[in-house]
Amino acid sequence: MSVIFFDAAIVLLVVSLATATVPDTHITVSGISSGGAMATQLHIGFSKDISGCGILAGPASLISVTVLEQKIKYYRLLDKIDDPVNIEGDPVYVFSGIYDKVAYPGVVKLNEQLYSRLGAMVKTNFDMPAHHGFPTENFGAKCSTLNTANYINNCNFNLAYDMLNHLSGGNLTKPPVNSKTPLVGQMLMFDQNAFMNFPLSLAAEENDKLSMSEW
Repeated sequence: MSVIFFDAAIVLLVVSLATATVPDTHITVSGISSGGAMATQLHIGFSKDISGCGILAGPASLISVTVLEQKIKYYRLLDKIDDPVNIEGDPVYVFSGIYDKVAYPGVVKLNEQLYSRLGAMVKTNFDMPAHHGFPTENFGAKCSTLNTANYINNCNFNLAYDMLNHLSGGNLTKPPVNSKTPLVGQMLMFDQNAFMNFPLSLAAEENDKLSMSEW
């Protein structure tokens, strides 16, 4: 199965799992801003393997939900995407701050309409007085301001927990405020040149491994 999706200039990176027996309920995808749009495309394109999606201040790929539905049916007919029936019952989280002037709330909210029509279990967060960024409980700029330094805003709300708890079935334990959680996972970096040919107009920069390890 290949993916050509929504006529958008976006790259979908597919990583094969070494163990084919991994339950698909453990695989969710999420993103913020344009990453939220990418997360939606990944979920819909590979709905057999991805079972949940978090969309944080991310626009729908097209402005019309009806056109989106037609595109999904068309690409399914061409066997370009998985059967969208797989999305029924999947947990989906959609966030948009009321002061967001980058990805306007009206556009972000189209994701709720689309996923509701597909039968997903949608949880929305549309009432926070936040600008375009990632809300936290105790870190970042003022919630209602556009923090172009890192797009992280202190909104007295643990959005990471709220989203992941919904995507994981509601059984996660909320960490105490100001607690430090040990990082037990592993961040992997890869060379994107192995997957696409970048146009000359795009410049690639090296990642600082030290700063990456601090996240």
